[in-house]
Amino acid sequence: MKTQYFAAPLALLALSCSVSPSRADISIGGGTGLPLNPTADVAPRGVVLEGTYFDFGGLSFLGIELTRQKFYGVRAATNLGDRVELTLGVDKLKASDDFGLGLDALGKTGLTGGLKLQVLAPRGEHNVRVAVGANRNRALYRNASYYAVASFDLGKNQLAGAARTLHLGVRRDRFSAEAVGGARGTETSYFGGIELPLTKKGAFALVGEIGTDNNNLGQQGTPYSLSLRYRQPRRGLTASIGSARQGLTPNSGLFAQVGFAFGSR
Repeated sequence: MKTQYFAAPLALLALSCSVSPSRADISIGGGTGLPLNPTADVAPRGVVLEGTYFDFGGLSFLGIELTRQKFYGVRAATNLGDRVELTLGVDKLKASDDFGLGLDALGKTGLTGGLKLQVLAPRGEHNVRVAVGANRNRALYRNASYYAVASFDLGKNQLAGAARTLHLGVRRDRFSAEAVGGARGTETSYFGGIELPLTKKGAFALVGEIGTDNNNLGQQGTPYSLSLRYRQPRRGLTASIGSARQGLTPNSGLFAQVGFAFGSR
């Protein structure tokens, strides 16, 4: 991995030096929110720096696994104003080639970037907010995506005392498997997610999401994630672990994310 790939996220990190709360993870394609999809919330002021890992599982033929794919990333997100978010990072997709078919060519290291605009700031009893955005991820099958998403609070969990949050969105993705002679295509999909606090201040939360097929490359599966998230605002720490299917393969696997927030409150 070339060292210059780290310049963008580290430059964002250099903007600040003190710790502040993190309010969201950075989704796999870019943009803060759920593990797989952005939400209508934007990153806090300062910088959120996050490391991420996904096991995509394998691609098979007649029940024989031909390649197994794992995804790694280091990203940074920052607030360019009350309603504008910038995400930059470097990702790596590693693909095995178990039978010498050249499927390791699916693997790639590349830059990730995204912009999000919150077109409707939180308002009303349910804090309704709406955002639109675009992401580019060169490592993830050369993905380009565009989305619109609405987020709103459903009221407090009577046991936990913190607000439950629902997210509903639509996105359009382009993926390419041309590196191994495969297809290139675009797909429109719909997704929904929910954050259910488990403790009084929301330090622990159950996070789930599901969507329709996000690609048409031939071995797609229904995207979903289910995870336990921990947040420690005073230390600027966010950590998530769970199971996810990104959708490029039909299999699920473990994922984990760890992030820190730096900057003024």
